[in-house]
Amino acid sequence: MSESKGKNKKSAMECAISYLAGSMRTCDEVRKHLEKKEYGTVEIEETVKELTDLRYIDDYQYALRYYEYNYSRNRGSGRAQQALASKGVDRSIIRNAYEDYMYENNADEYELAYKLAEKELYITPDLVGEDAEPKRREISDKLLARIARKLQTRGFSVDIVARVLSRIRGME
Repeated sequence: MSESKGKNKKSAMECAISYLAGSMRTCDEVRKHLEKKEYGTVEIEETVKELTDLRYIDDYQYALRYYEYNYSRNRGSGRAQQALASKGVDRSIIRNAYEDYMYENNADEYELAYKLAEKELYITPDLVGEDAEPKRREISDKLLARIARKLQTRGFSVDIVARVLSRIRGME
C-alpha cells in the first residue's frame, strides 16, 4: 500500500483517518482529499475500501444524517439531494436514505413547508407591539410569490410549493 509519491510522510490510511476525525465524509470526499494529497490511485482505492469495510465511511449513513440535519433546519429535500449529489453520493443511495428517513421519522415535507409558509401570513407581535395578537396579512399575489420563493430557496419541490400556495389561496 505504499504507492504514494514520496512527499507524504503519513500513509493514505493515516491521512484519511485524520480527515475523518473532523466530521463524517462521503467516499468521494475521502477519495478527493487523498488525491489532493497526491497519493496513488491504487492506495486511495484500497484505503477507501478498507474504511468502508470498517464502516468509518458509509454514504448511506452520511445521507441519513444529512437529511436529519436538513430537516432540523426546516429545509426541503431538494436542497439535501443536490448537496449529497455534489458530495459524490450515488443517486440510489440518496433516494433510499430519503425514503427511509421520511418513513422512520414520520416526516411530512408538505406540512413542514406549509408551517413555514404560514409564518409569512402573519405579522408577528414584536413588529406591532408586545401585547398585540398576530395579525394576518392580506393574501396577495406579491405575498404568494414571496412565499413561493422562500420555499423554493429552502429546497422544497415545485409540487409541494404549488400545493402550499393552493391551500393558502383557499383561505381567502
